[in-house]
Amino acid sequence: MINNAVTKGLDLNVPVKKSGIEWINTIPISWKKDKVTRLFNIIGSGTTPSSGDSIYYENATTPWINSGDLYSESMYLFKTDRAVSKRAINDYSVLKIYPSNTIVIAMYGASIGNLAITKIPACCNQACCCLSAIDQRLEVEYAYYLLKTCKSFWIEKSKGGGQPNISQDIIKQTWLPLPPKTEQIRISQYLIKYESYFHRTVETIQREINLIQEYRTRLISDVVTGKVDVRDIEIPEYEADSDETIDDEIDDNLVLDEEDGEMEVE
Repeated sequence: MINNAVTKGLDLNVPVKKSGIEWINTIPISWKKDKVTRLFNIIGSGTTPSSGDSIYYENATTPWINSGDLYSESMYLFKTDRAVSKRAINDYSVLKIYPSNTIVIAMYGASIGNLAITKIPACCNQACCCLSAIDQRLEVEYAYYLLKTCKSFWIEKSKGGGQPNISQDIIKQTWLPLPPKTEQIRISQYLIKYESYFHRTVETIQREINLIQEYRTRLISDVVTGKVDVRDIEIPEYEADSDETIDDEIDDNLVLDEEDGEMEVE
């Protein structure tokens, strides 16, 4: 859903053209394209101050981000569990403070490809790539969703012998579609609304799963301790749903509004 919105727009009836972008076939005819290096004026990373030298963490006031702080469900990063001091920033030339509204991307590790928009000035470690000073043509929430769709492309480009690591160079050389600014805002507002809906749905289903698991545990306990007599109970036959059936049900719930061609969710 995110991929379709940020690469095709909300109106699926508009004419399209060849994108000239490696990971996208076509884009709406009114859209342009540009490279990451021209859409972000500051692109960098950071480092990890010596953990054995405690002075770097004394009176620490500047938040410090590592890749573990980046979760795929969270658009914004408001705080971190770690911080560094002014002395650490002065002593480590690669330890820079990036401003609020910086997009931070995990380049390797368990959270590879995850990203967030910072809402605090912060430093980062060497596993993160920071994109800040966003060009006026680009809206930050739209940029977040757009870069989120690049995750599989970046990982594929990074494959070699061993664990994939997304390099800064791969990120810098990525071309991105660029709709008009007003359309970017519409797309990001649309996605924020429906991501919230999907997250609430997932939370509801997870609560139901937890309750069923609790019931299952209690039932097993009651049976093995003899509280429930199961000698005359017949076990019904059933057939589990396949992944294809589940995918079809999800697709059926994503429909187009016939009047304006915009995607909606039933």
